[in-house]
Amino acid sequence: MVVAEELSFTRASRRLHVVQSGVSSAVAALERELGAVLFDRDRHTVALTDAGRALLPEARATLAAARSAAEAVAEATTGLRGTLSVGMMISTGSVDVPAALGRFHETYPGVLVRLRVLPGGSADLARAVADGTLDLALGGETFIDFPVGWGTRAIVDRAFAAAGIDRQVTFEVAYYTTGATAHRSVITSRHNAAFWIVGYTFAVTMAFSALPTPLYVLYQARDHFSTFMITVIFAAYAAGVVASLFLAGHLSDWAGRRRMVLLAVAINIASGVLFLAWPATAGLIVARVISGVSIGMLTATATAYLSELHAAGHALVTPYLVAEALMLAGALALTVAPETATVLRGEQRPAYRPQRVSVPDADRPLFLAAAAAGGAVFALFGLFTSVTPSLLADLLHNDSHAVAGAVAFAVFGAAALAQIVFGRISRRSQVGIGLASVLAGLALVTVSVWLPSFWLLLAGGIVAGAGAAFRGLVATVISITPAEVRGEGLARWISGGP
Repeated sequence: MVVAEELSFTRASRRLHVVQSGVSSAVAALERELGAVLFDRDRHTVALTDAGRALLPEARATLAAARSAAEAVAEATTGLRGTLSVGMMISTGSVDVPAALGRFHETYPGVLVRLRVLPGGSADLARAVADGTLDLALGGETFIDFPVGWGTRAIVDRAFAAAGIDRQVTFEVAYYTTGATAHRSVITSRHNAAFWIVGYTFAVTMAFSALPTPLYVLYQARDHFSTFMITVIFAAYAAGVVASLFLAGHLSDWAGRRRMVLLAVAINIASGVLFLAWPATAGLIVARVISGVSIGMLTATATAYLSELHAAGHALVTPYLVAEALMLAGALALTVAPETATVLRGEQRPAYRPQRVSVPDADRPLFLAAAAAGGAVFALFGLFTSVTPSLLADLLHNDSHAVAGAVAFAVFGAAALAQIVFGRISRRSQVGIGLASVLAGLALVTVSVWLPSFWLLLAGGIVAGAGAAFRGLVATVISITPAEVRGEGLARWISGGP
């Protein structure tokens, strides 16, 4: 029955606290016993067959009857006992839930109350009560109604008062269509503004992670370390990213998107302070690890957030000060952005666990393909943000830091522009064109090193950058990831988890 409610063997196994293979075996045994297939399974979905739909209400009635029988016996011997399933939205301002539950428990201590939070609103609650999933639903809606003094308003007010419900009328309008439009406009404008706030904060923080790229040559000249040490410094950043993805990339699913983005920005600001306060080589490595932790935490969270809302000398000091100011501005603006994830508090909040690197069996091939493609794209950006300045200086004899920064900017700019240009074509075409462009661009970069040629290097970077099919890959991952674990799914993809 849980599989039928969730339409997912993975989510059913989590809800039942049973391994997925055990759930699958139990369903298969039931199907053999009944001589009928209850679920249609393909690579991406699980759906009830006609036999499954016919069995579901009977199964619910049977389980309910069994519970009622047991509770009737228990009540006759020890008083009222049983389980009460109560559904509620994230906010129920019209009902003091803790006080009501406390009084109920004092009166009926033998009754176990199970609370379920349904973020889909009163419609989801009504459906759950109708199909027997819930025994009771608590709502906390705000209302749009006619002005006080109108006959219809007086009738509605009396009906709510008779039911003992103190409702909140947010808008008073002469026409319901006017109120609906106004309410929708308020919500839309807040989320539109938040989209640009989050996008700005995401862009600035990601730009900070690439800030050391054109400065590596200066650090190398000052500290006399080799190109291999540049690779070590960048590897330290990558290690921070991967560790953060596994340990914190999923936390926004229950701690809140805004809170985790703010934390990520604060950590990156701390890494900038470390760049300034500890300019030695060891300081660079530690600062890059901390910056990587911030980016790992930020990338999946901000991507999920944005998708739900629509998404030497002064040269070694000034860039960090500018980036610190920009990130701080983004963090301050982010405090007014609305939250999009269901924030769980108190006992509802699950115990912390590291990232679970697991994917439903049906979606594993698609996910692995997206992870492999994503890994190639991230490796491309890693190339242009780590060793490209050294290639320019050593092979092409171009010591301009502005040129080194411009090359990296061109790669990232081409990637951003490609997301817009190819946004209207199919997801499959986006990924196909993108990977072909990445291969072509890397070929040009390889030839540019052999010749050597600056213009081939730049052209290769732009072509490869334009092939960064992030939009199609992110859309693919989101399509196979439940909304309640979207941050976790994106973190798995970015880390290349199976």
